[in-house]
Order: sequence, then C-alpha cells, then structure tokens
Amino acid sequence: MSSCRLLQSELKLWTSGRSKWTRGLNEGIGWSGKAFLSTSCCPKVCIVGSGPAGFYTAQHLIKARQDVEVDIYERLPVPFGLVRFGVAPDHPEVKNVINTFTQTAKHSRCSFYGNVNVGKDVTVGELQQAYHAVVLSYGAEANRRVGVPGEDLRGVYSAKDFVGWYNGLPSCRELSPDLSCETAIILGQGNVALDVARILLSPLDTLKKTDITQPALEALAESQVRKVLIVGRRGPMQVACTIKELREMVNLPGTRPEMVAADFEGVPEALKAEAHVQTHSPYTEPSGNCSQVKIASDVEELKTGCRYRELLFCSNAHYVDLLASSLSLDKDVALI
Repeated sequence: MSSCRLLQSELKLWTSGRSKWTRGLNEGIGWSGKAFLSTSCCPKVCIVGSGPAGFYTAQHLIKARQDVEVDIYERLPVPFGLVRFGVAPDHPEVKNVINTFTQTAKHSRCSFYGNVNVGKDVTVGELQQAYHAVVLSYGAEANRRVGVPGEDLRGVYSAKDFVGWYNGLPSCRELSPDLSCETAIILGQGNVALDVARILLSPLDTLKKTDITQPALEALAESQVRKVLIVGRRGPMQVACTIKELREMVNLPGTRPEMVAADFEGVPEALKAEAHVQTHSPYTEPSGNCSQVKIASDVEELKTGCRYRELLFCSNAHYVDLLASSLSLDKDVALI
C-alpha cells in the first residue's frame, strides 16, 4: 500500500501526458511516414502493457544494453497490471515487486506513458515505424468462456471481472455482484478460485486491514454468502492451487472446510506410490504431481474448524451438469 502511495507521489517524475508522447512519436517519424530512428546509434524499444511481463522486459533490456531506451505504454492511467488489479488485497507481500518495477520506471532510459490506448490513440503500425522493436505484453483482454448452457444467465460472473471488481479495476467497477444468496459456487480449483473464496468468507475486520476497495468492502459487509463450493473437473490429486493458499483456508476464522469423502477414494494409495517413487529414485526428476500429492495430503487432513461458514471442495464434477441441474440460477446461488 505504501509503495503504491509513493509511486503516486512520484508519478510526475516519470509519467508524461498524452500530448508529450504524441509529440515525441511524431518527431520520430518523418513526413514520409518512415522512421529515422533506425539510423540512430541508440536503439529504442516500445513495450505495450505495463504489467509484470512489460516491466520485466524493460528491466532486462536496460540491464542487457547500456544504450537502449525503453518506452512503456499503458491503457490505464496507472501501471503494474495484474500486480495492482489481480493480486488478492490480503496478499500485500506479493505486491512488493512494485518496488522493483518503480525503480525500473524511474530509470533515466525508461519512460512510462499512461492513458494511451494502442489501437485507438495510436496504431501498432505507427509504433513499428517509430521504434526499432515493439513488444506486445498487454495480456488477455477478454474472459475465456466455458461454452456451456447457462453461463450468460443472471448471477454468473467471470473470476476476472469479480477479482477486478474488488481490486478497483475501472472496467469492473459497475459489476455490482448479487451477494444476497447463501451459496456461491466457484468453478475451478486454482489460486484465483481460492482467492475469491477467501474474500467471500473472510471476516469484515480482516478485509478492512487490506487495500480492498471501499465499494467492495461495503458490498461484502452486506453479503449473505455463508457457503462456498469450489468445484473441479478432476480429483484432489489434480487441484491447481498451491499449498500456501490451501493452508490459508484452514486458518480462515469462522470457516470450516469440508470435502466429499468419495472424492478421496484411492488417494492414500496414490500418496504411497508417489512417496515410493520419490524415495527410491533420488536421481530422477520429481514428477509433475509432486506438489499436487502434497496438496491432496493436506486436504485430507482438513477436518476441524467451527461451523459458521462453510467451504466445500467438490471434485470430478461436470460443468454442464452443474449448470443444467443444480444451478437453475435463482436467488439462492451465485456462480463464479
């Protein structure tokens, strides 16, 4: 939070307005439309998108060559992409990378230009004429559709939009999710799914200590959600979340995680088999299931907690069946 405030206060040191970048761009292109920058001894690189990929690219370019100049263009007025708008507000330690990105942006050979919509304010072709290289690192713009009946019904929200809503992404500020229902269902068992579940079930006093937006905090204060189902297509051996995020759910005050016993059939045997492989093959690369096995072991031990709010892990579920049968999407269920 403090690093964000620091950046805002120093933004004028390295952020220019649209008129300045437009003038600079025009100065780099002759009347014929051909760039004369290619004859310069100093290479100029344009990076579209100021998220982690964009800033890491700028960082490595500046370190690799002492003569390169980098311009970073961003559609939003502020930088840092998913670090700012995608990381859960109760995970401030993950946002510490902003400090590194800020140092890169303040470098004498790096410039940031916010509020520039590439494709509308300037075309990629114009950038190609004005720079020696153009790097597109703007990430995914749209949601990935599941492709099942019912996903356009009321009460169904994409995780991208929901996360953007509680993190203050301008394009998601009007989302206004209906949290008057008692049950929320989350499709997917990755870290984002656990982030959403944790935000929905966390005590309000805990959220007040984070940098969650005030509108989201007010909506969550009125939320009636008391039960969250995290649904996956496959079993506990294939869950995509990491151990850290899973353990956070164990320590969530006032919440009891529950599992469907049938989903764990065969898991003990699989754990023993994996342990045998790791023990007797010391020179073999760890299998891709190594972390998933540990998670499955941890999940199997989640048996305690107070019954105030519920977190239910459901595996081996078919999304089509879920939407068609258990979700007619009335006022009692929200789907994320």
